[in-house]
Amino acid sequence: MSQLLGSNINGTERWIVKSNAIIEGSGKLSISEQRVLSLLLEQVDSCQRIEADQIYTINSKAFQAKYPNIYGSRGGNAYRDIRSGLERLSKRQITIKYSNVSPDRAITVINWLAEYSESEKSSCFEVIFTPSIRAHISLMSKHFTKYKVAETY
Repeated sequence: MSQLLGSNINGTERWIVKSNAIIEGSGKLSISEQRVLSLLLEQVDSCQRIEADQIYTINSKAFQAKYPNIYGSRGGNAYRDIRSGLERLSKRQITIKYSNVSPDRAITVINWLAEYSESEKSSCFEVIFTPSIRAHISLMSKHFTKYKVAETY
């Protein structure tokens, strides 16, 4: 199975890497889902193995700083948008179709998130990817699309 998603940290440039299977299989993500995934994936080094218990953190201040034209100096909507994006991603399924494998395993359906937790007091969210996704975040090697973090939504 090809590698699915991640990020590559190369000096000061940061890249987001998604496999073509994820791009084709995840359907249309909402803008809040895309923004949340961007902040999560830019924390992942796709060239390194990811530990099973790895937690990724998003806080509304970082979200607000990444999208200043949207949130300005007030972060309340940023927190709401992160929560909305995570709620939707936790229910979102990815259908991967394989054309070069046996008919017994032509389609695989996986979810993005195993769980997430939030702290309103610190405006912070902790996210854990599902084992299926985690198995494909690291050690990227082929069948992927790569773009700079600065080019995200």
